[in-house]
Amino acid sequence: MSASIMRQFKLLLSLLPLTLVSTSLPTTANPTNPTVINGTVTITNPNPTTLEITNTPGSIINWQGFSINPGELTRFLQQSPESVILNRVIGSDPSQILGTLQSNGRVFLINPNGIVFGTGAVIDVQGLIASTLNLSDQDFLNGNYLFSQTGTGAPVTLQTGAQLTTADGGQIWLMAQSIEQQAGSNITTPTGQTVLAAGTQVQVVESALGNMVFNVTTDGTNNLQTLGAIASQKGAAGLFADNITHSGSINAQSADGIPGLVVLNATNNLTIEDNGIINTDSTDNSDGGIINLTAGNKLEVERLAEVSADGGISGGDGGRITLTAHDLRVSQVANGMQNVHANARHADGVNGSVTLNETGIHSYNPVSGEFQVNVFTTDAQNIPAIATLADGKLVVTWESDEQDGDANGVYARIYNPDTDTWSDEFQINTTTANDQDTSAVAALPNGNFVVTWESQGQDGDRNGVYGRIFDANGIAQTNEFLINTTTNNRQERSAITALANGNFVVTWGSEAQDGDNKGVFGRIFAANGVAQTGEFAINTTTNRRQDVPAITALANGNFVVAWQSFAQDGDSNGIYGRIFDANGVAQTEELPINTTTNDQQQAPAIAALTDGSFVVTWDSRGQDGSRNTVIARRFDINGNAITDEFQVNTYTDEPQDTSAVTGLADGGFIVTWESWQQDGSTLNSVYAQRFDSQGNPVANNNAPPTGNAQGNEFMVNTFIIGDQDNPAIASLANSGFILAWESFNQDGDSNGIYTQRFDKTPAPFTPTNSLTAELGPVANFTTRPNLSNGIVTPPIDPVDPIKLVDPIDPMAPVDPLNPIDPMAPVDPIDPINPINPINPIATVDPINPVNPVNPINPVPLREISPEVEQSIALSYPTCNTLKLQRLEEEDTIEADLNHPWHECRHWLYEEDDNSEAIQTQRNTQSNNSQEQIYAQMVGKEEYSLTRSLSWGARQAYWQEHQQMQSSLSVEEYANYLKRIRSLSEEERVEYFEELAQRLG
Repeated sequence: MSASIMRQFKLLLSLLPLTLVSTSLPTTANPTNPTVINGTVTITNPNPTTLEITNTPGSIINWQGFSINPGELTRFLQQSPESVILNRVIGSDPSQILGTLQSNGRVFLINPNGIVFGTGAVIDVQGLIASTLNLSDQDFLNGNYLFSQTGTGAPVTLQTGAQLTTADGGQIWLMAQSIEQQAGSNITTPTGQTVLAAGTQVQVVESALGNMVFNVTTDGTNNLQTLGAIASQKGAAGLFADNITHSGSINAQSADGIPGLVVLNATNNLTIEDNGIINTDSTDNSDGGIINLTAGNKLEVERLAEVSADGGISGGDGGRITLTAHDLRVSQVANGMQNVHANARHADGVNGSVTLNETGIHSYNPVSGEFQVNVFTTDAQNIPAIATLADGKLVVTWESDEQDGDANGVYARIYNPDTDTWSDEFQINTTTANDQDTSAVAALPNGNFVVTWESQGQDGDRNGVYGRIFDANGIAQTNEFLINTTTNNRQERSAITALANGNFVVTWGSEAQDGDNKGVFGRIFAANGVAQTGEFAINTTTNRRQDVPAITALANGNFVVAWQSFAQDGDSNGIYGRIFDANGVAQTEELPINTTTNDQQQAPAIAALTDGSFVVTWDSRGQDGSRNTVIARRFDINGNAITDEFQVNTYTDEPQDTSAVTGLADGGFIVTWESWQQDGSTLNSVYAQRFDSQGNPVANNNAPPTGNAQGNEFMVNTFIIGDQDNPAIASLANSGFILAWESFNQDGDSNGIYTQRFDKTPAPFTPTNSLTAELGPVANFTTRPNLSNGIVTPPIDPVDPIKLVDPIDPMAPVDPLNPIDPMAPVDPIDPINPINPINPIATVDPINPVNPVNPINPVPLREISPEVEQSIALSYPTCNTLKLQRLEEEDTIEADLNHPWHECRHWLYEEDDNSEAIQTQRNTQSNNSQEQIYAQMVGKEEYSLTRSLSWGARQAYWQEHQQMQSSLSVEEYANYLKRIRSLSEEERVEYFEELAQRLG
């Protein structure tokens, strides 16, 4: 566009009622308008889409804008991987990295307006430090990495498809007041370091060991969300913020003897959501890595998340996991299977450690009072079982007398996580002849659940064990199927657990199958109910009776079974256990559980805990000086005792027995039992005792104090007129727990099934706004203060040392764009007669720039017809659209009075060989003659490109063209015009209207 046309356009704009003011021109091309502050820097354009920067170490460049368009490349050529360059944006636009950024060294990018790594972003560097927090030039040069910002700051965003990668040993640090990594974006720093820090200030210093120490100051609102993938094998990853939500993957696997390290530190809340992964497993025969998760307030690992630091499959020990929070919630999945583990996966390895540190005091409070589960109340409903499903819902099963028309049948009901009714009660068994009773239930990882029970006479000889699978809504997925293959005599008292691989295992007592009285047997099934093994013996001691099994899955995919064995310990019943792998292959010999062997130890219950260990409870007769008492003992994942046996109940008068146990999300566990006459009546009531992650009894401060509870135990039921027996318990997805039991005559007719839910209530939390975390070193990089990243050496002009050198011609600095006229950009093809950049085919007519001559077709452009001018002059009371068509040399005008006033901005016209169409959108405040002048001034081609734009957008259009023409080479400018003209009309309007808003 010629200068005269631009002047006329500005004059035309000055006549309009709209005023636009612009002091800078934003752009999203390769970085623009550089000013070198420090170092020696050479900037070249090898081709129209590539910007190459060659710099000395410690160089600093101020850019008006630092963005990279799709298909564009910005490349930094540095002296070595240790070299660094600071790029600071002094314009007002965020950095939109949509193309490729490359460097063989480390690149700092500081832009307080925001940084976006878009869908097409490809970062391939030795190191990238991108921050919307400021870093002063002097701190950069001195190696004092203090990033800070006051007020509300712009975010750093990684959009879906962004790929940020470093060479081995590199680092990517992203710092802002808020950071979002979207799903489908990737950060990869092999053997290096990835840090995402959301705060108002981040200071990075070097420890005495050469590690990187991150001191982050926050204001309570600094949030970090990661849905994408972070990979730093044999390296380190650190996330820091007030609140961290992680549902992507962080993989810092260990290998070659080098442990991976993952540190997540939140001043407030840290949540590892379902399907979130944190992994420092070994990929060879090395030990597992280190994972430290810390939250000032709440740390929650949801049910389908996984935190893993396992040793290698071919060797190596488990790693180390530490979880610390005021309120710690580690959800258990699938009937006790754990999702936080640091196991040895090789037989010669030693399991690692999972440490849970809950710093706050909390209690579990009853919610909404106890409520009845069964709807059918005639006769007795007995022996409840309960499980929490993968989606957080609950399922309760029980046996009901005469409800199906012939003795007992098995029934169930589903509740949502808040214990609101999800389903009516429904029958589990389809065979109803004789008794079907004594049910067990387990949640499956796929969201379904499986129920087992014993059925009288169905397999042809006394009792057999049957099963059936249902979905989370209670819809049967299979018919009932026989669990046992040996059908002689009785098979009864089944127990069930889901395995990590999606299968489930059922155990039961079988009469005379092992040659003497009873033995315990098991069988593994797929999630669809298809048997994966034959039945296999659990116990190896077969003398006398082994029965009443209990089972739970372990964090490493194995499972453990406990049972009672008569006379094996020398005096009546004792409790034994054994660990098996997921294929049913024994991993241990029989393990003696109890150490006190006098009299009876019987009726075991078992639960896995969040640290990979498990706890067994049982009834022991006479051990507390009075009839039965409840005893417990903890074991590690390999079956080694980690505590002595200890008494659970505090009240010891009369019997306390029939225990059940479940692990809690805070790493602890809770035991429940029935206690005779403790509530002041002559009957049983249900009591419970909570233990912390170290096995210490904990007071449940807000539990009801009724019922003569002693020590820290508390009474569960509130109805005491009648026996309360056979409790069952399960942990909840919200970190609470729920109990079910049978209550006599509470519903008016024998026993009914009742439940009580308890939710976790943490103590008040006092926030802090600072955190410190230490990661490993970064190869060839340090943050030691006063160690310069580069010497302040401005380039010297050898002719005039006072002036900076011109890198193109050191001896005679000139305007590199146009050595003939530094004020006007040069045309390298014809400097004397520059080509019209708007239409390179047509040269600018210096005689008549308003109506330039077309050298191909010298006939001037046809003027607006008189009829059109007459129609334009018409005055309409409202906004109108006029359409003028030339039909057989006659003009016809059609008026549309339905356009809202805000669409009335301008009129435009088109013409071809046969017709002329004119559309007018008219505002009573506008002057249509201005549009006519504009159309004639810019010519048909440019008018067709800008006809749909508002006046403000047109101004933005010509301003951008003017800057591009002055700052780009002819070839680059031609490519720019090609891109603009390739846009659809809708895209062009959207782009320039947005640009106009930014300008004005």
